[in-house]
Amino acid sequence: MPNCACESDSECERSEAVAAVEALRNRNVPIRVDVVGFGESADVASETLSAMAMAAGTDLPGDVKYFRASTIEELIARLYQVAAGLAPCRFSLDDRPAPDDLVVHLDDTEVAACENAPCGAGYIYDTTQGTVELYGASCAAIRDGQCHQVWFESRPGG
Repeated sequence: MPNCACESDSECERSEAVAAVEALRNRNVPIRVDVVGFGESADVASETLSAMAMAAGTDLPGDVKYFRASTIEELIARLYQVAAGLAPCRFSLDDRPAPDDLVVHLDDTEVAACENAPCGAGYIYDTTQGTVELYGASCAAIRDGQCHQVWFESRPGG
């Protein structure tokens, strides 16, 4: 629980903690804030943690807006889930095949090219930057916390 801005004043602590989250969220360079309550102190600071999560833009069902972890295993799992949710969906290619020659694979499936971004599932190939960005369900699959393989190849003759 936050306890470093205002000695023994929970209202002041809540106000300072929420202000700190809002300051991070409103920076020119966006910063994602995930609030995770850990252990017994999370129960004591539940209202403050929920207020911090709401200031961060967390949208969870119910009254509790932050993520709770009672054990170290739950904490590790939640931190892993947060990290997986930040996995990049943009990849830089060493070689730059022609757009019609590029084949993008996600696990055992060939991913279709999108006409425009964003799309429901597929990719956009930026030939000038040499990047491929996955969208929709393709990007969500990478961020689901499971192990996936993404690879690129050129069609024969490409």
